[in-house]
This record gives sequence, C-alpha cells and structure tokens, in this order.
Amino acid sequence: MRKLASVGIILLCSMFFFSCQKEISSETLTPDGGSGNGGNGGNGGGGGTTQNSYHPLTNGSWWKYKDSTNVTISTNTVVNATKVFNNITYTGIVAGNGTQSDTAWAASPQPNYYLTTKGLSPNTGAPYDITFHYLNDTASVGYNWQYNAGQGNGFTALMKTTILGKNITMTVAGKTYNNVIHTNQILSYDIFGTVMDFASYDYFIAKGVGIIKVRAELGGFGFSMKTCSDLIDYQIR
Repeated sequence: MRKLASVGIILLCSMFFFSCQKEISSETLTPDGGSGNGGNGGNGGGGGTTQNSYHPLTNGSWWKYKDSTNVTISTNTVVNATKVFNNITYTGIVAGNGTQSDTAWAASPQPNYYLTTKGLSPNTGAPYDITFHYLNDTASVGYNWQYNAGQGNGFTALMKTTILGKNITMTVAGKTYNNVIHTNQILSYDIFGTVMDFASYDYFIAKGVGIIKVRAELGGFGFSMKTCSDLIDYQIR
C-alpha cells in the first residue's frame, strides 16, 4: 500500500486507507505555485476575509502537522491552482514530507467549508470522488447535516457532520487557540443496500488559522486504526 505524505490528507480522505487508492491527476502541483487551472489561491470560492475564515486559502499559506501514529511531520501548502466542482471553486493544497507529495482540494465559501479528493483506484480501476463538508461556521452546537459525499469503488459514500462545540479555547502542541469549533463527521458506505460506518473524524478548527487538530477512528474490511494529527506550526499569507 502506498503511504501518503501527509496524515492530514489521510485523515480527510479515508478511501486511501481502505482501498490503497492513489490519486491520479492530469496536472502536477508544487508548493511554489506549480501548474493548474490558473487563478490565485483566493478564498476558495470567496466568502469573508482571512481573519474571519476558518480555513484561509491564500496562496502560499502553509500548515505543518505531526502524525501521532508514526511521528511523521508533513506540510500542507496552498498553491496557485483552482478547479470548479459542483459550481464551487476549490483551491489546491499540496501535502509533502520531503520525499512524497499528494494533492487535495479545499473550498471555503463561508459559512461552508469543504475538502475533496478525486481519482481512480489502482486495485479496481473504479473512480472515487469524496467530498467532506466538515464545517458550517454559523451552525449552532448540536446541529447536524447529512449528505451524499460521492462515490468510492462503486459504492455511495454518506456523511453526517455534527457541530459539537463552538468558541472553544484549546492548546495544541504548546500553542493556544481561541474561537475554535469542534465538529464530528461519520463516514459510511452503502454496500449493496446496507449502510456501514467506516470512519469517525473529529475536527478542531480555529478562526483565522484553519484545522489545528484531527482525531480519527478508522475501520472496515478487517482494518482498524486510531490516529491524531496536530498542528505544530503555520503561516497565513
């Protein structure tokens, strides 16, 4: 199984775990701007200033994460590349650990925040197309939404996101963050008419910073894993 460069990408795109999928893209993105469909990093479809955003997507911004499972440190960098999915403009984020790199796509048309990954499974050849709508920053604590998150290996992916906490102050890797929102996502798959839960994600997102911590419990097809990714450094351009 190909190991991804960033646990952040792994946590957000769990299909990589279950099917050993490899992202296939018609372009190669690099942290210095690279190639792509043009446009600047922007705010992933607009919506608010960098200070008000819970995931700033200005070109060149970066976040460094430490993986609790294997102590890997990786850096996620916003690049000068955009794509439009479902009428929403997404910005490219390249994750690398110095030897490998992977790409995800993020959008923050406030109050909503999305992460998505697309490609083909090398095992089955089937396409996967998974979108994580992990935050609505105006929703009240206890509010949840359920939606069709896309397809993976021919199965429908289903997601339920719940707001668990708002206006939280918390310390991650020695740094204290204010205005943190805590959300939980349950990822399920419709397997021939039977809905099965495969992953639970807890996101902690700080205003003006982005995702500061992700906890995940993953399982399915005989596989199970608990992991955590902590933000240890960042710069918002």
